[in-house]
Amino acid sequence: MVKMKSSRVGAGEIWPVNLCNEILNEDHGLSSGYAEIAIDYLLSTRTRQEKEIILSLYKDYRTFTSTGRDHGISGNRVRRICDEVLREMQKTTRQKFLLVLTEQLGLAHAEENVGVEKYKQPVTGDGDNPDDGVFKPAYIEDLALNLRCYNCLKRAGINTLDELKQKSITELEGIRSMGIQTLCEIISVCEKHGIRLGTGRQEQ
Repeated sequence: MVKMKSSRVGAGEIWPVNLCNEILNEDHGLSSGYAEIAIDYLLSTRTRQEKEIILSLYKDYRTFTSTGRDHGISGNRVRRICDEVLREMQKTTRQKFLLVLTEQLGLAHAEENVGVEKYKQPVTGDGDNPDDGVFKPAYIEDLALNLRCYNCLKRAGINTLDELKQKSITELEGIRSMGIQTLCEIISVCEKHGIRLGTGRQEQ
């Protein structure tokens, strides 16, 4: 059971550390920038209202009552929704997803910092488009995924980036042999290319 200490959650902590600590039940010292991306993916598995409520409480530091007013519900209802979402996010698989994805995003960024440019191959452009000359991946082969990640996507009939971007995190989790490590590696590679997967598909 998630214990709410007051009308305001995460007191004394800043976003996204406050929510990370609630999910993990302790401070793991996660990088806030990468953790925020990982949390965004976690919240993409919830409904739009649930995501907005969590962000209002933890990111905007608002109370249950003021958040409830925005959604036409009581502060107690907001508290119960928050309690339910946190219970789900505190499950071992969700905690592992947060930790592994944050780590993978950090590793991908570190590779970029040491000059790994194997994903950014030049293309020929006509000069009229400001994006000309910047490699834009179109197929999953262009992402240079490891074999495990590549095979998972291929088995699911995902061949292009457009097809991949249409998949929600929940749908990707349902692919055969798609473990947390594999999913996080796919997400981190896509993020490296500025591609955000399925985060706009919350239910109303």
